[in-house]
Amino acid sequence: MTPTILAALILAAPQPEPAFSYDKPFVYNSAGNLKKDDFLFPIVASYFSPQMTKRNASFGLTDDITLESSLLLFISGITNMRIKMGMVNTPNFILAVAPELVYTPDFDGRNQDYTILGISAPMSIKLKSGTFLTLTPGYRRAVKGVTNLNQPSAEDIIAFGINQPWIDIDYLRVIDNYSAVALQFHYT
Repeated sequence: MTPTILAALILAAPQPEPAFSYDKPFVYNSAGNLKKDDFLFPIVASYFSPQMTKRNASFGLTDDITLESSLLLFISGITNMRIKMGMVNTPNFILAVAPELVYTPDFDGRNQDYTILGISAPMSIKLKSGTFLTLTPGYRRAVKGVTNLNQPSAEDIIAFGINQPWIDIDYLRVIDNYSAVALQFHYT
């Protein structure tokens, strides 16, 4: 189990609305979605968190579908994206389904690229005004590459979180309209 303390600061551009709400959880590490055509690119400060590189940008395709990806990885040629689709959206409970794809090409031409497919089901509960708990069970499978899939090494399982179920537990506390603190636990 790896505990991660996460602080998100919205610094990219002035926003017409507050970044955080006492009524809905922040879009990252929750089942919440962005509204259509909303774009979010936060700076994430944390210790060993996949959000730092894997999904640092979100775009609302519709009010119920958000595309999360990494602009930093796309620049380097790596595809990493998740489509979060809202299923239930009530004032105190939000449920989404989120398939994901990771594709890393082999830039050396040795056919050592790899592909990982996964799915998760984030569920966010509003505990009280400004306090949210999100449980995200999921599963990732290495489709191609990484290692010999019949005997994956411990290093690959830890680094990629593959071929086994996992769960994220996220606690978010809104401080004011532009700041919040979150505590995340990941168990593989």
